[in-house]
Amino acid sequence: MALAAIANEGATVLLTEVADTLTYSSATYACVPAHIAQGNTVTVGGKEEELTMSFAFRPVSTPSAGQKITYNSQSYRIATVQHNANNSTVICLCTSPNT
Repeated sequence: MALAAIANEGATVLLTEVADTLTYSSATYACVPAHIAQGNTVTVGGKEEELTMSFAFRPVSTPSAGQKITYNSQSYRIATVQHNANNSTVICLCTSPNT
């Protein structure tokens, strides 16, 4: 099995086993949430903001900075978007909850 296929299979198992969900663009997706250690910041519109959560998931379309993710009834603004090694999973770094 090729490395990309192994990575894809591993990510699929992880998303299934964690059994957590988020809402992005009016759709619900399985996700792997993670808290980000205090002190990690990003500059948005000239203002420094604290990164608080990251979410790994597989949306239909790639999110953009500024869009929202809802997790545990709280809204998070996407600061940056990254991909895993084989581009099958999106990893969004998000700022503090916005209500």
